[in-house]
Amino acid sequence: MIDVLITRVDEVLGVAEHCASEEDRRAAFARANADARRRTLAGRAALRLLAAWRCGVPRAAAQDIAITRSCPDCAAPHGRPVSEMLALSSSTSGAHVLVAVADAHDAIGVDIETVPPRLWPHFDAYALHERERAALPAAGTAPGRIARIQAWALKEAALKASGSGLRTAPAAVRFDAAPAADSGGWLRVHGARSAGRGALDARPIPTDGTARAALASDRPGEVLLHGLNELLGRRSGTR
Repeated sequence: MIDVLITRVDEVLGVAEHCASEEDRRAAFARANADARRRTLAGRAALRLLAAWRCGVPRAAAQDIAITRSCPDCAAPHGRPVSEMLALSSSTSGAHVLVAVADAHDAIGVDIETVPPRLWPHFDAYALHERERAALPAAGTAPGRIARIQAWALKEAALKASGSGLRTAPAAVRFDAAPAADSGGWLRVHGARSAGRGALDARPIPTDGTARAALASDRPGEVLLHGLNELLGRRSGTR
């Protein structure tokens, strides 16, 4: 079972900022500008809120859940969140926040991307597998731009679940063209594997029209999508 919360920065900071720890606040306020600070704080608070709900921890104690981060490149306290209690992943973009939790022995990754008015130069060469370049609508069209952002979100989620991040070239990663009949909507990932079970699968996560999102796991199964009000309205630990 994978629990997923999709919400917005303003909503988290309005009702759940208290879930953030002092370390979370230090990390947020170290960011370069106000928007980045707000996104970081909202993403960390939302992740703690969902983790507390999953574990039956009172929201007032969400800030005390042991979550560590250590960048493999610079050893700074940022990057992939780690807990002994759960598998964790989080992503923010623009006004959007996406977080997920699963059993501790699972590998998961999420990514959310605001759909931009235009793609950056050389997007296809950097991000797309050659099979994707041939299959997607033209990049200069709205459907082509949206399809590429969805592909990028799937790749980011898969590379987070693999643990390699963007140290693996995104263009080396591709997905089955369609989910298998009995897969529950999951797409098999090619070009990225988890350190545990090996094979990874990914799937889009429904969003509003301004963003595209994805989830990846080495144990694909049932996904429960939550809203912020649902988690705040239920007593922690009730499912």
